Amino acid sequence: MALFSEAADVSVRPAVPGDEVAVTAIQIESWRSAHGDVLGAAVIDALDVPRMQEQWAGAVSSPPGPGFAVLVALAADRIVGFAAVSPGQLVALEVQPSHQRSGHGSRLLSAAVDRLRQDGSEEVVAWILDGDSAREQFLGGAGLGPDHRTRTLATGVRDVVEPLISWETEASLVEHGHAAAVEILGTWVPSDERPTAIIAHSDLLAAGAVLGAKELGLRVPEDVSVAGFDGLDLPWLSPDTLTSVHQPLAEKGAELGRAVVSLLAGKEPETVMLDVTLVVGTTTGPVPAA
Repeated sequence: MALFSEAADVSVRPAVPGDEVAVTAIQIESWRSAHGDVLGAAVIDALDVPRMQEQWAGAVSSPPGPGFAVLVALAADRIVGFAAVSPGQLVALEVQPSHQRSGHGSRLLSAAVDRLRQDGSEEVVAWILDGDSAREQFLGGAGLGPDHRTRTLATGVRDVVEPLISWETEASLVEHGHAAAVEILGTWVPSDERPTAIIAHSDLLAAGAVLGAKELGLRVPEDVSVAGFDGLDLPWLSPDTLTSVHQPLAEKGAELGRAVVSLLAGKEPETVMLDVTLVVGTTTGPVPAA
């Protein structure tokens, strides 16, 4: 009985018309898996899928110019990943989550680098979303290292007044907000140093902070105010109603799709500022008296 076949039934080839449907589906599934906490499910759900498919179709059949290409990874005859390159840049590289750790990413990266070299590029630039340690490790293992260049996506004005504590959680879930609040507001923190307000970057984190504060015997908002960001409906937090900055999720998803379209066209996405609305609930109040 043969344990190994002469050649694995996997390959990488240039994308052809018709591949855009699978490429779009893989991109959305990969974003949902890897960046769901950052982008939010509502934003991903609001992506304009037909428009993305149209732009991928254009990138495949009518590239903006020399140096642009789309490659796909195959398992048998099924598309399980893709890479897109522009002059000197790896614009995108995604593998369907169920087919990761099977060598498809490495094969795509190798083929993409070969294509860039054929087109005269002497370096490869790949952008990594802050906090995406898995992608950073993957690219680092392939010999790509940080060059300390950054790009910032404007998400609004953040004016803060010190003193403050900046606390980074493992993820954006209720239990992580709860754990952070218990650590920040714990009984070992002198009362005159205890924060009087917590502003979380998601409503789920904020809801966890409310639960954590109450577990410590603190009153919300009399002892500590808590506010979140998203505008989620959290009936299970009753009788509290979370103060939250409501964001236009549908518009945010549409703008994300337009940014992808711009990248595929070889253009730098425009910075877009979207209006948000502060909805005051019962979890915020005046600063406690000293």
